[in-house]
Amino acid sequence: MAYFFVGMAGFLGASFRYIIGIVLYDADVYFPFSTLFVNLLGSFFLAWFTFELFNKFSLSSKMEVAIGTGFVGSFTTFSTLSIETVLMLEKGITSWL
Repeated sequence: MAYFFVGMAGFLGASFRYIIGIVLYDADVYFPFSTLFVNLLGSFFLAWFTFELFNKFSLSSKMEVAIGTGFVGSFTTFSTLSIETVLMLEKGITSWL
């Protein structure tokens, strides 16, 4: 049953990540600021969830895994940063401004 919670939270995290990527996309800027923003925000959320939310409320271990691994794990994606870096290198972009 934990897999179901992780999957549903992962769906939500990936959806939010996609929406933020669309909202912050700027074709004139070569640096992937949306990915940087999402990864910084996700790191903050994971720390806040771990040290504030989980300590104040007694959540089940399934919900903790769903939030931490499912939502935040799919919200912050290192693979997206890797792909965008490789695309920048392939295009020969050495300056991001």
